[in-house]
Amino acid sequence: MNSQRKRIQFPATIVLLAVLVTSVQADDDPMFGEHTPYTTGDKAQCVAIGDLNGDGLADLVVATDWADSISVLLNHDRGDFYEHKVYAVGDRPDYVALGDLDGDGDLDIVVENFDDNNVSVLMNDGTGEFADQVTYAVGTTPYSVAIGDLDGVKGPDIVTANTNGGNVSVLYNKGDGTFDDQHVTFPTGDGPISVAIGDLDGDGDLDIATADHYASTVSILLNDGEGAFDLDDSYPAGVNPDMVIMANLNGDCDLDLAVANTGGDSVLILMNEGGGSFADQVIYDVGDEPHALAAGDFDGDGDIDLATPNLNDNNVSILLNKCCTGVFELHPVVYEVGALPIHIAAGDLDGDGDAELAVANVDDDTVSVLMNLHRTIVWQDINGDGKVDVLDLLAVLAAWPTK
Repeated sequence: MNSQRKRIQFPATIVLLAVLVTSVQADDDPMFGEHTPYTTGDKAQCVAIGDLNGDGLADLVVATDWADSISVLLNHDRGDFYEHKVYAVGDRPDYVALGDLDGDGDLDIVVENFDDNNVSVLMNDGTGEFADQVTYAVGTTPYSVAIGDLDGVKGPDIVTANTNGGNVSVLYNKGDGTFDDQHVTFPTGDGPISVAIGDLDGDGDLDIATADHYASTVSILLNDGEGAFDLDDSYPAGVNPDMVIMANLNGDCDLDLAVANTGGDSVLILMNEGGGSFADQVIYDVGDEPHALAAGDFDGDGDIDLATPNLNDNNVSILLNKCCTGVFELHPVVYEVGALPIHIAAGDLDGDGDAELAVANVDDDTVSVLMNLHRTIVWQDINGDGKVDVLDLLAVLAAWPTK
């Protein structure tokens, strides 16, 4: 199919129709519908989104803390999910991450096991079915895990934030989805509870940031280019931060940081000033005990917004970005979810190009799915005739959902 895109002119009636269609959601309309709960294992603690079986639909993986397992929920129809399937992991899995560890094109699963001081790796057979876990030792009480190619050699590596160890562990990939038996540790601030990976200093390799719960800081660990790290700097991050994520919040190509400030009932923004150094924190109030964050364009305006679950309010706060400035609306938009929401992920669950939300509810053993109501037309060669014209608009309208 020809994927050309260009500016086109339509007759006035067609332009008016397009305006009406793309205005289905007015400014005062909700971004998301009511949440739909799906049952998981005991104590849903973390949720990740990714296409596990290659059908083009994003699926869910949930770490269930008390069940010592993960729940896999395959997507079967535009954000509707099959009953969960359970896979055993270690003791107290609190966090799950997805990545293609063996280079075969499908997503594998990594889970940290808090009380076992290790991680479980579950390899995908390509259909969304997973092999039994293989475990690898890491540091003391890992609480978060991330996946990325840190040394640029043999594929995605594994990083854990070791809360009571005051460090991160790195497991280097051997190239086939197996990992070195001996993890390597690098120091952070006190109580690292969350870890994120991205190129913070613009040198082409992946750096590490941690949210240090006990120190109330964010630690920046810059990559030396070969997958080893030094604690470059740390920044104040409110009171008992529980999560840090990386996202380009102001469109300048640098990755900024957003922090869930659990003890301060707020979200903190640290803007990247270039070279991996960050400006002073900017604070935005949200709900009671925000433990996690997700980034995505939730209102369809082309910039990155933030969402956080508020544990004691049983809801989610959406912070809307003002015109890709990295400055956010002071009053978040709030949506109800399940009981004690503790983690959140964003992704396109219905295949329409908009970001949906999945929320792990620790007290009612569910994951809440919030479908995005925003609808956007991207002008392109929809019908595959090699031209971008009125026929493409008609094809969009013919496929437009009626509800």
